[in-house]
Amino acid sequence: SADVTVSDGTVSADDGSQSFNASEGVTASADDAPRDVLSNLKKGHSRLNIIDTYVPPGKFSTATNGERIPLMNLTKPSLKKKRIVNLGLLGTGSSLLAGYFFCGGFSVSHSQCATKWSGKPFNCGECIRNNFDKRNGDILGQCGMYQIHAQLGFIKSNFNNTMYLPQVVNLLPVSKQNRKANFVLTIRKSPQMWARDVMDNYLLYDAYSHAEMRGLTKLSSNEYNTEQDLVDFYKHHTKRVKRLFGDRLTIINTDSPTVGEFLEEKFERFGVKASCWGGRMQDEVPETKFSISSGGIRVPLLFDEENPPPPKLKLPTPVISVGFPKTATTSMFGFFHCGGYASSHYRCSQKKGRFHCGDCIQNNIQMGRKPIFKNCGNFDVWAEINVSKKFDPIQTIFLPQVEHLDLIHRDYPNATLFLTHRDPDDWINSVMNWHELHNYFINSNITSLPAGVGKTKEELRAFFVGHNERIRQFARKYPSHALVEVDIGDKNIGKLLEHAFGITKKCWGQSNVGSYHNKKL
Repeated sequence: SADVTVSDGTVSADDGSQSFNASEGVTASADDAPRDVLSNLKKGHSRLNIIDTYVPPGKFSTATNGERIPLMNLTKPSLKKKRIVNLGLLGTGSSLLAGYFFCGGFSVSHSQCATKWSGKPFNCGECIRNNFDKRNGDILGQCGMYQIHAQLGFIKSNFNNTMYLPQVVNLLPVSKQNRKANFVLTIRKSPQMWARDVMDNYLLYDAYSHAEMRGLTKLSSNEYNTEQDLVDFYKHHTKRVKRLFGDRLTIINTDSPTVGEFLEEKFERFGVKASCWGGRMQDEVPETKFSISSGGIRVPLLFDEENPPPPKLKLPTPVISVGFPKTATTSMFGFFHCGGYASSHYRCSQKKGRFHCGDCIQNNIQMGRKPIFKNCGNFDVWAEINVSKKFDPIQTIFLPQVEHLDLIHRDYPNATLFLTHRDPDDWINSVMNWHELHNYFINSNITSLPAGVGKTKEELRAFFVGHNERIRQFARKYPSHALVEVDIGDKNIGKLLEHAFGITKKCWGQSNVGSYHNKKL
């Protein structure tokens, strides 16, 4: 076996498989190196987890999640003047392009960039936009020293999802300032295939619908592009890029079964084998279940010997909240997460990003998708599924638990319905004093509460009490659903929930995200 040596700030193995420099002033010895360094070196693995190491700019890649990864061969000559820039849209296989060149040993950025190994990663597109606005020289070069820019665009999640695509907005300056670059355009087998895949990825679909870009109309939060809108945008962008770059452009069909062979031949001087196609920069690991709070904070559910996975709930999942906002839905969310079950509260998420559960549900209903929670996340518990349309010209609220109980039953006939309620007057006072929530109810055209109704306490009380009774009648009509009904003012609520679901009563009231799933409870 090879020996690991550490000297003059350089970590290496005597089989010559890999070495890299540590930062100046750092001293180390063989005892400082983790045990798995040698195995990683012999495997050609790029993630060398050694404290206080330094990798120079141009010698690491940056993945979509901001992770910086040292190159496998740090002596590969730089191709700074012949960088590859992808002008393909999000959803066209750019992550596969990134994985291909990363496998070949080149520094790659994909949506995220970094100028230093130890620096905080940032959105490449945001850097490009800032450089363009300030007229700063090379708008790409100042965003990190990369040989391959696999994806310039990014999705921005705040109150609403949107995106910024320099390959659309800043196409001309990107072209003029990188005349010696190799420009490529990742495409799909057909515009229709791309559009359908976008529509099946709610985060991506939501961001495209609410972004302001050439060839695509920005829509309000409750509107979404049709398939034809997306197809037209895709065609417009593809045609514009082809017209501008002509023979300088290499088109890469990421759905082609021979794309690896095509790239190996086209970029022969890069020396990347066809077998590299299909890999990704980030390790493929099983998706960890997580909960997400109304503030968009994702908390993974991590289990070990001391903190084992919870048993199956006594009642069927999913557990769906059918109560109104301001009826302790946050406490409900905290209860189930504390018990170790993946839960969402107002916000939802898939593998990354975040969005409003109600927006995703409403979009699925409008598009005729089944089930109505499709692409909204993989949760055991949905603690609040309504959404307030606070950024629309007329602020309203969408309540699936009122308007679409029939669809919940159609798609989840054995779901457990969870109805939280409270003293009607307490609920009314809470609604009237919680930001603009009262106005949302007044402005909305809701079953049993038409637009303009709900200004008085009497009207709100009738709506609240009537909804609770409607849920009870619904459960009697469809006995396949278990109905768990709790009055949040009941002092024994923890004990009642423990009996119903099998989760310790101590979890009730655990609504601080930092204390969820506390094994000491």
